[in-house]
Amino acid sequence: MALISMQTMAKNAMSMIQSGPTGIKTGIKGLDDYTGGLVRGGYNVIAARPSMGKTALMMQILVQMTNVGQRGIFYSIETGEKLLNARLMCNLCRVSLDELYAGGYSSENKAKISLGLKTYYGLTCDNEFDSYITPSGLYKSALKCKEEHGRLDIIFIDYLQIMRPDETSLHGQLKVAHLSQELKAIGKELDVAMVILSQLNRGNEGREDRRPRLSDMRDSGTIEQDADMVWLLHREDYYREREETHPNLDGLCEVIVAKNKQGQCGTINLNWQPEYFFFFDC
Repeated sequence: MALISMQTMAKNAMSMIQSGPTGIKTGIKGLDDYTGGLVRGGYNVIAARPSMGKTALMMQILVQMTNVGQRGIFYSIETGEKLLNARLMCNLCRVSLDELYAGGYSSENKAKISLGLKTYYGLTCDNEFDSYITPSGLYKSALKCKEEHGRLDIIFIDYLQIMRPDETSLHGQLKVAHLSQELKAIGKELDVAMVILSQLNRGNEGREDRRPRLSDMRDSGTIEQDADMVWLLHREDYYREREETHPNLDGLCEVIVAKNKQGQCGTINLNWQPEYFFFFDC
Protein backbone atom coordinates (compact mmCIF):
# COMPACT_ATOMS: atom_id res chain seq x y z
CA MET A 1 0.00 0.00 0.00
CA ALA A 2 1.42 3.40 -1.03
CA LEU A 3 2.29 6.12 1.48
CA ILE A 4 -0.06 9.13 1.59
CA SER A 5 1.28 12.57 2.46
CA MET A 6 -0.40 14.85 5.02
CA GLN A 7 -1.03 17.36 2.23
CA THR A 8 -2.98 14.78 0.26
CA MET A 9 -4.93 13.80 3.37
CA ALA A 10 -5.72 17.48 4.03
CA LYS A 11 -7.10 17.84 0.48
CA ASN A 12 -9.19 14.68 0.98
CA ALA A 13 -10.50 16.07 4.27
CA MET A 14 -11.54 19.33 2.56
CA SER A 15 -13.33 17.38 -0.19
CA MET A 16 -15.14 15.34 2.46
CA ILE A 17 -16.27 18.50 4.29
CA GLN A 18 -17.45 20.15 1.07
CA SER A 19 -19.40 17.06 -0.03
CA GLY A 20 -21.47 17.05 3.18
CA PRO A 21 -22.48 14.05 5.35
CA THR A 22 -20.66 10.87 4.36
CA GLY A 23 -22.61 8.26 6.33
CA ILE A 24 -24.87 5.84 4.43
CA LYS A 25 -28.32 6.20 5.98
CA THR A 26 -29.97 3.09 7.38
CA GLY A 27 -33.46 4.44 6.69
CA ILE A 28 -34.36 4.15 10.38
CA LYS A 29 -34.52 7.76 11.56
CA GLY A 30 -33.66 7.11 15.21
CA LEU A 31 -30.51 5.22 14.25
CA ASP A 32 -29.48 7.72 11.59
CA ASP A 33 -29.98 10.72 13.90
CA TYR A 34 -27.89 9.02 16.56
CA THR A 35 -25.09 7.55 14.46
CA GLY A 36 -24.99 9.62 11.28
CA GLY A 37 -25.26 6.45 9.19
CA LEU A 38 -22.70 3.83 8.20
CA VAL A 39 -19.28 4.97 6.99
CA ARG A 40 -17.46 3.39 4.04
CA GLY A 41 -14.71 1.14 5.31
CA GLY A 42 -16.45 0.91 8.69
CA TYR A 43 -16.91 -2.38 10.52
CA ASN A 44 -20.33 -2.44 12.18
CA VAL A 45 -21.65 -5.23 14.39
CA ILE A 46 -25.26 -5.99 15.39
CA ALA A 47 -25.10 -8.37 18.34
CA ALA A 48 -27.77 -10.05 20.47
CA ARG A 49 -28.97 -13.29 21.97
CA PRO A 50 -31.03 -15.54 19.63
CA SER A 51 -34.58 -14.43 18.71
CA MET A 52 -34.00 -10.74 19.42
CA GLY A 53 -34.49 -9.70 15.78
CA LYS A 54 -30.89 -9.36 14.52
CA THR A 55 -31.56 -10.75 11.05
CA ALA A 56 -34.82 -8.81 10.75
CA LEU A 57 -33.10 -5.51 11.59
CA MET A 58 -30.31 -6.27 9.12
CA MET A 59 -32.84 -7.14 6.39
CA GLN A 60 -34.77 -3.95 7.03
CA ILE A 61 -31.62 -1.83 6.77
CA LEU A 62 -30.77 -3.72 3.56
CA VAL A 63 -34.20 -2.92 2.11
CA GLN A 64 -34.07 0.75 3.11
CA MET A 65 -30.57 1.28 1.71
CA THR A 66 -30.91 -0.63 -1.55
CA ASN A 67 -34.33 0.89 -2.20
CA VAL A 68 -32.64 4.27 -2.66
CA GLY A 69 -29.87 3.03 -4.95
CA GLN A 70 -27.12 1.90 -2.59
CA ARG A 71 -25.52 -1.25 -4.01
CA GLY A 72 -25.31 -4.10 -1.52
CA ILE A 73 -24.60 -7.81 -1.10
CA PHE A 74 -26.23 -10.01 1.52
CA TYR A 75 -24.31 -13.15 2.53
CA SER A 76 -26.80 -15.40 4.30
CA ILE A 77 -24.75 -18.16 5.89
CA GLU A 78 -27.48 -19.30 8.29
CA THR A 79 -30.85 -18.72 6.60
CA GLY A 80 -31.84 -20.38 3.31
CA GLU A 81 -33.27 -18.57 0.31
CA LYS A 82 -36.90 -19.68 0.78
CA LEU A 83 -37.17 -18.58 4.41
CA LEU A 84 -35.32 -15.32 3.80
CA ASN A 85 -37.54 -14.63 0.81
CA ALA A 86 -40.67 -15.17 2.90
CA ARG A 87 -39.40 -12.85 5.66
CA LEU A 88 -38.56 -10.16 3.14
CA MET A 89 -42.04 -10.42 1.67
CA CYS A 90 -43.57 -10.02 5.13
CA ASN A 91 -41.45 -6.94 5.75
CA LEU A 92 -42.12 -5.34 2.37
CA CYS A 93 -45.81 -6.19 2.11
CA ARG A 94 -46.85 -5.99 5.80
CA VAL A 95 -48.41 -9.43 5.44
CA SER A 96 -47.79 -12.13 8.07
CA LEU A 97 -46.15 -15.48 7.30
CA ASP A 98 -49.44 -17.25 8.06
CA GLU A 99 -51.26 -15.07 5.55
CA LEU A 100 -48.48 -15.44 3.01
CA TYR A 101 -48.43 -19.25 3.21
CA ALA A 102 -52.23 -19.63 3.39
CA GLY A 103 -52.85 -18.15 -0.06
CA GLY A 104 -56.37 -17.10 -1.11
CA TYR A 105 -55.40 -13.50 -0.43
CA SER A 106 -57.96 -10.84 0.38
CA SER A 107 -58.18 -7.83 -1.92
CA GLU A 108 -56.37 -5.79 0.75
CA ASN A 109 -53.49 -8.26 0.95
CA LYS A 110 -53.31 -8.53 -2.84
CA ALA A 111 -52.81 -4.78 -3.00
CA LYS A 112 -50.13 -4.94 -0.29
CA ILE A 113 -48.30 -7.78 -2.06
CA SER A 114 -48.43 -5.98 -5.40
CA LEU A 115 -46.93 -2.84 -3.87
CA GLY A 116 -44.33 -4.83 -1.93
CA LEU A 117 -43.21 -6.76 -5.01
CA LYS A 118 -42.78 -3.50 -6.91
CA THR A 119 -40.33 -2.37 -4.21
CA TYR A 120 -38.69 -5.82 -4.13
CA TYR A 121 -37.92 -5.73 -7.86
CA GLY A 122 -36.20 -2.37 -7.44
CA LEU A 123 -33.75 -3.37 -4.71
CA THR A 124 -30.14 -3.00 -5.83
CA CYS A 125 -28.78 -5.97 -3.92
CA ASP A 126 -27.28 -9.36 -4.73
CA ASN A 127 -27.57 -12.35 -2.39
CA GLU A 128 -25.43 -15.38 -1.74
CA PHE A 129 -26.62 -18.41 0.26
CA ASP A 130 -23.36 -20.29 0.72
CA SER A 131 -23.08 -21.99 4.11
CA TYR A 132 -19.42 -22.82 3.43
CA ILE A 133 -18.17 -19.39 2.34
CA THR A 134 -14.82 -18.22 3.69
CA PRO A 135 -13.38 -14.69 3.90
CA SER A 136 -11.31 -15.24 0.75
CA GLY A 137 -14.38 -16.55 -1.10
CA LEU A 138 -16.42 -13.59 0.11
CA TYR A 139 -13.74 -11.16 -1.05
CA LYS A 140 -13.66 -12.66 -4.56
CA SER A 141 -17.47 -12.59 -4.74
CA ALA A 142 -17.72 -8.99 -3.53
CA LEU A 143 -14.93 -7.81 -5.85
CA LYS A 144 -16.68 -9.44 -8.82
CA CYS A 145 -19.94 -7.71 -7.86
CA LYS A 146 -18.18 -4.35 -7.57
CA GLU A 147 -16.56 -4.79 -10.99
CA GLU A 148 -19.83 -5.89 -12.64
CA HIS A 149 -21.93 -3.05 -11.25
CA GLY A 150 -19.24 -0.39 -11.12
CA ARG A 151 -19.80 0.18 -7.40
CA LEU A 152 -20.43 -1.53 -4.08
CA ASP A 153 -21.57 0.37 -1.00
CA ILE A 154 -22.37 -2.15 1.71
CA ILE A 155 -21.93 -5.81 2.66
CA PHE A 156 -24.23 -7.68 5.07
CA ILE A 157 -23.20 -10.98 6.72
CA ASP A 158 -25.49 -13.28 8.75
CA TYR A 159 -23.70 -14.35 10.88
CA LEU A 160 -20.05 -14.26 11.96
CA GLN A 161 -19.63 -17.21 14.35
CA ILE A 162 -20.81 -19.82 11.82
CA MET A 163 -18.64 -18.57 8.97
CA ARG A 164 -15.81 -20.88 7.90
CA PRO A 165 -12.23 -19.62 8.22
CA ASP A 166 -9.69 -20.04 5.43
CA GLU A 167 -7.43 -21.71 7.96
CA THR A 168 -9.37 -24.84 8.88
CA SER A 169 -7.18 -25.56 11.91
CA LEU A 170 -8.60 -22.55 13.78
CA HIS A 171 -11.33 -23.10 16.36
CA GLY A 172 -13.19 -21.21 19.08
CA GLN A 173 -12.04 -17.69 19.89
CA LEU A 174 -9.06 -17.91 17.54
CA LYS A 175 -11.39 -18.74 14.65
CA VAL A 176 -13.75 -15.86 15.42
CA ALA A 177 -10.84 -13.44 15.88
CA HIS A 178 -9.41 -14.47 12.50
CA LEU A 179 -12.78 -14.06 10.77
CA SER A 180 -13.42 -10.67 12.35
CA GLN A 181 -10.01 -9.28 11.37
CA GLU A 182 -10.29 -10.64 7.82
CA LEU A 183 -13.76 -9.14 7.30
CA LYS A 184 -12.66 -5.79 8.68
CA ALA A 185 -9.75 -5.80 6.20
CA ILE A 186 -12.12 -6.63 3.32
CA GLY A 187 -14.30 -3.63 4.17
CA LYS A 188 -11.30 -1.32 4.13
CA GLU A 189 -9.88 -2.82 0.93
CA LEU A 190 -13.16 -2.55 -0.99
CA ASP A 191 -14.14 0.76 0.68
CA VAL A 192 -17.56 -0.53 1.70
CA ALA A 193 -19.54 -0.43 4.94
CA MET A 194 -19.65 -3.84 6.61
CA VAL A 195 -22.64 -4.92 8.72
CA ILE A 196 -21.99 -8.16 10.58
CA LEU A 197 -24.34 -10.11 12.83
CA SER A 198 -22.90 -11.70 15.96
CA GLN A 199 -24.24 -13.87 18.77
CA LEU A 200 -23.79 -12.83 22.40
CA ASN A 201 -22.99 -15.20 25.25
CA ARG A 202 -25.46 -15.88 28.07
CA GLY A 203 -23.89 -13.40 30.47
CA ASN A 204 -26.89 -11.06 30.47
CA GLU A 205 -29.34 -13.81 31.44
CA GLY A 206 -27.79 -14.17 34.89
CA ARG A 207 -28.14 -10.47 35.73
CA GLU A 208 -31.09 -8.65 37.21
CA ASP A 209 -30.82 -6.08 34.43
CA ARG A 210 -30.77 -8.30 31.34
CA ARG A 211 -29.72 -5.59 28.91
CA PRO A 212 -26.61 -6.81 27.09
CA ARG A 213 -23.22 -5.18 27.53
CA LEU A 214 -20.03 -5.11 25.51
CA SER A 215 -18.56 -7.54 28.03
CA ASP A 216 -21.06 -10.15 26.77
CA MET A 217 -18.96 -10.28 23.57
CA ARG A 218 -15.81 -11.30 25.39
CA ASP A 219 -16.10 -14.92 24.22
CA SER A 220 -16.22 -13.76 20.61
CA GLY A 221 -12.57 -13.23 19.79
CA THR A 222 -11.66 -9.64 18.97
CA ILE A 223 -15.02 -8.47 17.62
CA GLU A 224 -15.41 -5.90 20.37
CA GLN A 225 -11.98 -4.43 19.61
CA ASP A 226 -12.31 -4.62 15.81
CA ALA A 227 -15.73 -2.97 15.54
CA ASP A 228 -16.19 0.71 14.75
CA MET A 229 -19.80 0.49 15.92
CA VAL A 230 -21.58 -2.12 18.04
CA TRP A 231 -25.36 -2.22 18.38
CA LEU A 232 -26.74 -4.55 21.05
CA LEU A 233 -30.42 -5.53 20.72
CA HIS A 234 -32.64 -6.08 23.74
CA ARG A 235 -36.33 -6.98 23.96
CA GLU A 236 -37.52 -7.39 27.55
CA ASP A 237 -40.70 -9.02 26.19
CA TYR A 238 -38.61 -12.04 25.24
CA TYR A 239 -37.73 -12.71 28.86
CA ARG A 240 -40.90 -11.84 30.70
CA GLU A 241 -43.98 -13.97 30.72
CA ARG A 242 -46.80 -12.19 28.88
CA GLU A 243 -48.91 -11.72 32.00
CA GLU A 244 -45.97 -10.05 33.78
CA THR A 245 -44.98 -7.77 30.93
CA HIS A 246 -45.58 -4.09 31.52
CA PRO A 247 -47.80 -2.68 28.72
CA ASN A 248 -45.24 0.00 27.89
CA LEU A 249 -42.65 -2.66 27.13
CA ASP A 250 -44.81 -4.68 24.76
CA GLY A 251 -43.23 -4.57 21.31
CA LEU A 252 -40.29 -2.40 22.41
CA CYS A 253 -36.81 -3.15 21.12
CA GLU A 254 -33.85 -1.27 22.56
CA VAL A 255 -30.92 -0.72 20.21
CA ILE A 256 -28.02 -0.04 22.54
CA VAL A 257 -25.21 1.77 20.73
CA ALA A 258 -22.51 0.36 22.98
CA LYS A 259 -19.54 1.44 20.88
CA ASN A 260 -19.34 4.23 18.33
CA LYS A 261 -15.97 5.51 17.14
CA GLN A 262 -17.65 8.28 15.17
CA GLY A 263 -20.02 9.67 17.79
CA GLN A 264 -22.14 9.16 20.86
CA CYS A 265 -23.24 6.00 22.62
CA GLY A 266 -26.68 5.44 24.12
CA THR A 267 -30.02 3.74 23.45
CA ILE A 268 -32.55 4.11 20.64
CA ASN A 269 -36.04 2.68 21.16
CA LEU A 270 -37.75 1.00 18.21
CA ASN A 271 -41.12 -0.69 17.93
CA TRP A 272 -41.03 -4.32 16.81
CA GLN A 273 -43.78 -6.05 14.82
CA PRO A 274 -42.73 -9.73 14.79
CA GLU A 275 -45.49 -10.85 12.42
CA TYR A 276 -43.98 -8.59 9.73
CA PHE A 277 -40.30 -8.81 10.83
CA PHE A 278 -40.54 -5.04 10.92
CA PHE A 279 -39.00 -2.29 13.07
CA PHE A 280 -40.17 1.32 13.19
CA ASP A 281 -39.34 4.44 15.19
CA CYS A 282 -41.16 4.99 18.46
